[in-house]
Amino acid sequence: MAEPLADMIDWETEFILSQIDIDDKEDFQLTEVQKEFRFHPPVDQETVEHYQKSRIPDNTAKMNRWGVTTWNEWMAQRNVFSENEASRTGKPAEYVPPLTEGIQAQELNYWLSKFVIEARRQNGNRYPPDSLKQLCCSIARHLRDSCNRPDLNFMDKTNGTFLGLRNTLDGVMKELSREGIGTVKKQAQPYTIEHEEKLWQHSFDTSTALGLSYAVYFYMCKIFGLRAADEHSGLTVDQLSFQDDHIGEYVVFHGKPTKTDQGGLYRKPGQQFKTIKHYAQPENPRCVVKLFQTYLSYIPKKGPFYRRPLAKATDGKVKFSQQKIGVHTLRKYCQEMTTKAGIDGYFTGHSGKVTQATSLYRQEFDEQLILNELDTEVQRLKVTNAPMKNK
Repeated sequence: MAEPLADMIDWETEFILSQIDIDDKEDFQLTEVQKEFRFHPPVDQETVEHYQKSRIPDNTAKMNRWGVTTWNEWMAQRNVFSENEASRTGKPAEYVPPLTEGIQAQELNYWLSKFVIEARRQNGNRYPPDSLKQLCCSIARHLRDSCNRPDLNFMDKTNGTFLGLRNTLDGVMKELSREGIGTVKKQAQPYTIEHEEKLWQHSFDTSTALGLSYAVYFYMCKIFGLRAADEHSGLTVDQLSFQDDHIGEYVVFHGKPTKTDQGGLYRKPGQQFKTIKHYAQPENPRCVVKLFQTYLSYIPKKGPFYRRPLAKATDGKVKFSQQKIGVHTLRKYCQEMTTKAGIDGYFTGHSGKVTQATSLYRQEFDEQLILNELDTEVQRLKVTNAPMKNK
């Protein structure tokens, strides 16, 4: 039976959308030629499926494959064990089913309850509690998105069919925590003022392409909150603009879809992607606005932001290749910079954003304001930086 229209539409959202002007006004006074060629040519089902799959972020798709692969490898090993036991005892073999659209809720509950107890990492060690939960969530997303079975949402507390599974998972996670598995997490450290000074002394150098590339990467992390290498890799020159007002000159970062803000159907109506303004400090020889202007003067005016740095030419000029820096190279930037500067610790692309959040938290900015701007990093700082606040 079809759902009533009232249940299918969020009328509050629909009303808000109706108040937003469309970018291009349409008066529908079309010529006959325009009427004939207005719309895109008919698409096939393969194109439709492409768009359905493209809505899933790459990292989420990777996590989903991890969950299914782990299940399949466990299934293969367990089914062999079951066959051997059947040969030895004469009892019927009990087979684990594959994760397909035909799987039934009761059998999924039965086998997942065993899976969360028996699942192991490739080295034979037990998964940490959060990893085990993520493993289950990956399987749930696969069943929903790839098998079209949203009814098998076993992580939903209101779904009584999977109460046994959730109780088993809860018990296993608590046991893992008691044993100290996964209780210590490796987290990206924030940069201190001393760290930044060392980077300027040993890694950042505006007279060399590599030193300049390191510096703009660092401040893209620290000032504008970019973290994952994929975000940096997708950055384009047109996402930075330079303007001025009564206060002075500033650089504006114009955000695009990110890991935590993909846009799409369920985004709040009228909500803009992140835009951040940073003012120049003319008296500061390390002014970030001047740094970005210097870097952009050496690379093409359009296209990818990160270009491969070249060795200094014989004429002493800073030069960059037309070639874009690969994502794998960008992933190594933090380690290369800190190692060159003699800085010990665990620093990643997240360190810049953690530094930004730490600085705001120490200055006692409102937590909700920081949370709105920097999302997940604040959750960690609520715990780790609590003693820093002087109240």
